[in-house]
Amino acid sequence: MFERSEFEVKVGLYDKHYKTLVADDNISVVNLTLSQPDQLQGTTSAVVQSGIATFSGLKIEESGSYNLTASSEGIDSVTYSQEILVKNWPLTRLDVSIPNNLTTYFEFELQEDLIDGSENPFLDPVDLTLESNLTLVGTTSVTSSEGKALFKVHTKENGPVLFTITSGTVSNSFEHFLNLPVIEVTETTELVKPI
Repeated sequence: MFERSEFEVKVGLYDKHYKTLVADDNISVVNLTLSQPDQLQGTTSAVVQSGIATFSGLKIEESGSYNLTASSEGIDSVTYSQEILVKNWPLTRLDVSIPNNLTTYFEFELQEDLIDGSENPFLDPVDLTLESNLTLVGTTSVTSSEGKALFKVHTKENGPVLFTITSGTVSNSFEHFLNLPVIEVTETTELVKPI
């Protein structure tokens, strides 16, 4: 069983007496094919070294059951097929990136990273909502893309704030403090009342 992350396949080449086949046996390259070819990503052709062909960095995005077949032009009518199962780990955690200074009246961004059960980015698109004890204006409902979601909001209120981001049964709540904007006076002008 493979997760939806990169994996490696090693193919050993042997004769009928279980002797390792080497380059002298006219076997130099092995090819991998999948029952659904468009789902297999990575390098699917490997050079044989000491009777072993190693395929690294392979990836299958969609969960399901597949047949993975290894074959070589140097071996007539001989292939090896293995059924593999790709597991889709569920969304288990939402990690948020919070700007250092959140200020009332000014728009701020909250970026959410979606993490699956194998601690990898959860790549399927899901809907997320942002709620707060303060009145938020802006984007409070988004759909994730490539394991990330971005909320852009502002509020006219200040003080302690509780944010809650939710997707289905998974949520993340965190507290922060919204500051009033700092107004800097750079120049003063004296007003003189006319007589």
